[in-house]
Amino acid sequence: MSDASMQQELETVRQLTQVLENQKQWLAQGDWTQPMPDADMTERLGKRLLSMRSNHPEAVPSAELKEAVLMLQEHYSALDHALRVAGSGLGEALMMLREQTGLVYGSAESTGRSLGSA
Repeated sequence: MSDASMQQELETVRQLTQVLENQKQWLAQGDWTQPMPDADMTERLGKRLLSMRSNHPEAVPSAELKEAVLMLQEHYSALDHALRVAGSGLGEALMMLREQTGLVYGSAESTGRSLGSA
């Protein structure tokens, strides 16, 4: 594997790490009215990395690349955890809303109320 190819692989790992960090920051802000930044980039960069690796399976990664990959794994794990926490919170909120539907729309126990009444 040429130095240019190894440098390109390192840069791709760094780009993917930054994309994951941006997505984690977006998730932490909680403004889901905006689309997730670079949502399609994770797949494209991941496929590019797999292609680079499969084209040069015998190539020994540099220490710098190994370190960058470890950083990428840490960012991936952090984003995965944040997504799980957010998903759990959204699931709980949905359950609470479902419990309130009888109060708003009416049920066998109550006639419900308009959303404008308090």
